[in-house]
Amino acid sequence: MDDVDSGDVIITHTERFYTSVGVAVRSKDLSSNPPELLVRTRTGFTRYTGAPSSEGYRFPSVPQGEYYLKTGSAYVVTDERRVEIGRHYLGRQDAVATSHSMTPAYLNLTNLAPWQDSVGYSGGSRLQIVSGQVDLSAEVYTNDYVAVGQTQLDAQDAQAYGLSGNFPVFEAAKGDRLYVNQLTNVFGKPLPNGEPLVASALVRSAQLPAFNFTADGVTPLVIIGAMQDVPMTDVSFEWRLGNYASVATEIHPAAMARTPSFYIEPSAHGPQEGWVGYSGELFSLLLPPGTSHTIADRLPYGNPYPSSWRPVGTATYQYTASWSPCRATPPSREA
Repeated sequence: MDDVDSGDVIITHTERFYTSVGVAVRSKDLSSNPPELLVRTRTGFTRYTGAPSSEGYRFPSVPQGEYYLKTGSAYVVTDERRVEIGRHYLGRQDAVATSHSMTPAYLNLTNLAPWQDSVGYSGGSRLQIVSGQVDLSAEVYTNDYVAVGQTQLDAQDAQAYGLSGNFPVFEAAKGDRLYVNQLTNVFGKPLPNGEPLVASALVRSAQLPAFNFTADGVTPLVIIGAMQDVPMTDVSFEWRLGNYASVATEIHPAAMARTPSFYIEPSAHGPQEGWVGYSGELFSLLLPPGTSHTIADRLPYGNPYPSSWRPVGTATYQYTASWSPCRATPPSREA
């Protein structure tokens, strides 16, 4: 192990791959795409030169205090002497990505919850696919007509669009599987203006057996299964939307309210391990722009995933402000 001087900054890049059988760890060599370190001075910046070492990528003789660390196109401002810039991945370490983020699909699904049209800000019944063995979540759409109340789909003309990036290669021999999830409308108490409060919640799911598939833009992804009920729970909330306005105007007096949203998403192998991949959603609620009253309600959602995939809720109310490029006013902030 190298001796580490108090003036040194050590950068490491560790990748962790999470699956149901454990975590694979891989250290990444930074010499081919080295980080950059800059220290601010009165007249600009001083750039420090680093080099690979057994401890990581080392920058010697960096003065104590804040510095700018550039990795790729991103900058981190910190005063830490050891910085880990790696990330967590969902799925096996040897997974291979294709060059396609969309694929044709064939759907043959039975025992769906009765199909619903969109209502308000909820999109009605829809389908998502998620894998725990390789990093994939995707929305699935069909161009075939689906009648309200329909409980099965036999759709030749369907597409799956990746939410987590390009489709990985699925290998049956390595146990690669898919969850097929149905989300649909759930209704709460009416809003003060008389409109229905409608959210989207996962209600049924099927887990497909291991299969082989390589997305090439032509070959359809075959999704065949019988949907099943999933364990349901309620989310109870008191969302005081009127409290955002005063905070937003403190940030910018001309801030204009946009759409408030509340999501519950599965945190695969987390959240104690940090965010690992993206695995779609369990629940979503969107409200009209400018909503300012308190919403107190209790709504159901389902969760087909193992207990190590903990649900995480996120509430966001975005405000925007118009600005001129010649002015320094920030264009958007979130309250």
